[in-house]
Amino acid sequence: MDRRKSRFFEQKNAEIDASRISAACPTRIEWDNLPFTSIQSIRTFPRENYKFCLRGRVIAHRPLDIRTFTRRYCATCHSSWSDRNIQICSSCANTVDNGSFVFMFCLVVDDGTGEIPLLICYDDGVKFLCGMKAVDLSKDSEALSHLTQIIRRLETSALPAVFCIKSYSIIEQATNEKAMRYRICDTFLNL
Repeated sequence: MDRRKSRFFEQKNAEIDASRISAACPTRIEWDNLPFTSIQSIRTFPRENYKFCLRGRVIAHRPLDIRTFTRRYCATCHSSWSDRNIQICSSCANTVDNGSFVFMFCLVVDDGTGEIPLLICYDDGVKFLCGMKAVDLSKDSEALSHLTQIIRRLETSALPAVFCIKSYSIIEQATNEKAMRYRICDTFLNL
């Protein structure tokens, strides 16, 4: 009887510890059924347009200036550009309003097998930041301060973050060669 009771309490304590760890994790994902994959395995995976889950530490962000984490956005043709002063889309000549911005930044994650830059953009950026609206961060000091705190907390977290990502390929303009990119999806801050 005492042995069963002891096992029961050991199991309950392990469950409590596991729930504390997941509650303390800086991020959470929608896809509980996907296994975690190492960055080394992701980088060598032969297929594109594939979803992965990974666990690692955020070691850097790009661009370095958090004020440039958002870009102007044209809802008509879905183009974005970095010059905040230009309000006419160069792709379709549509005039965009002052509030038309999207997130476009990168977190560099390390899991011990390698590093990988993970792009956070468009609606996935809003989802990742739990509904934070993309604004001109060079003019909105409150939003800039909030986002700066989030990035600092991610980069200094004692626990690794979890990410759901999808791979895709692009053609590099400089080399005209295919290159793999990785974008965060279905991932939320848990800070």
